[in-house]
Amino acid sequence: MMSLKLPQLVLALSVTLSTGLLAACSSDSNGGGDSGPAVEVTDVAAGSGRVVLFGQTLITTFEGRLPNGTVFHSSELNGEDLTFTLGVGQGLRGWDEGLQGMLEGGTRRLVIPPEKGFGDEEFCVLEGGCVPPNTVVTYDFTVKEIFDTVKITQTEPGEGRTAEFGDIVFVDFFGFRSDGELFDASNLAGGDFFFTIGGGTVITGFEQGVLGMQVGSSRSLLIPPNLAYGGAGISGLIPPWDVIRFEVTLNEIVKPGE
Repeated sequence: MMSLKLPQLVLALSVTLSTGLLAACSSDSNGGGDSGPAVEVTDVAAGSGRVVLFGQTLITTFEGRLPNGTVFHSSELNGEDLTFTLGVGQGLRGWDEGLQGMLEGGTRRLVIPPEKGFGDEEFCVLEGGCVPPNTVVTYDFTVKEIFDTVKITQTEPGEGRTAEFGDIVFVDFFGFRSDGELFDASNLAGGDFFFTIGGGTVITGFEQGVLGMQVGSSRSLLIPPNLAYGGAGISGLIPPWDVIRFEVTLNEIVKPGE
């Protein structure tokens, strides 16, 4: 397994939002541009949050149906919410076109022509059904959240000093991709990893997630792409637009001047 020490990994700090496409279903379903029939959009329930825009990572629930009403794909069948970044090819072209502009918390119905759906090839979902070639599909999407801040879960309490801006912190960590694959760990670098909070030597999400920890405490940090490696990713290690997770334990804090 390829692994890089975090001091090497975190050199990739300047993230530029790109529109590089990830492979989806077929070349017909995810071609570039806005050509072809439009997606029919209906707001089923109005949201009250922020406007959904390209480049944002969304946490959603959804249901996909065939013209006869058969459900072939859904977050319920998957057993989890669907998280993806809009406008970068992580889903159907019809999703990218139809979800832009809706409000966070709302539900929108998308009637997607095959040119912006699954094209002229049959598509089958492992825990669902199959879409015949050249089929119009309907998706109901609820955008639960625009995911652009670190989600912090305290897994072990600490005591004593609290990590603040300017502190040098010594941590143990494990880093995981969204598929659960370990991509880095402090023990691969030979022990504790240390950095200065606010020093700009680690990705923003890691720094934000450690801020406020107490010595001896542990946290799980779920970091969206805009605070991690964005559209660049790390070649051969972290895909573009990947949501990553760190399990972190804070071992020591050194205050400025000590």
